[in-house]
Amino acid sequence: MNNNAENLSLNDHDRLAIVGVVNFEHEGESKSRWTTIGTAFQNKDGSFNLRFEYMPVTAATVQIRPFAKRDSD
Repeated sequence: MNNNAENLSLNDHDRLAIVGVVNFEHEGESKSRWTTIGTAFQNKDGSFNLRFEYMPVTAATVQIRPFAKRDSD
């Protein structure tokens, strides 16, 4: 497998958020806390490089999703 920098496609189209989702109960209600914990970059061959800024230490579901668009107010 070739791991050089040429294989990394870094445009926004291929960049995804890595989020950690923790489920919990608050006042008898089920809730979820979503925290962005890194970024995923898609390579030319369809595989992904994952760059974590944080690692979940509790039981969390890790998802890879498109970044949410922010309002430009």
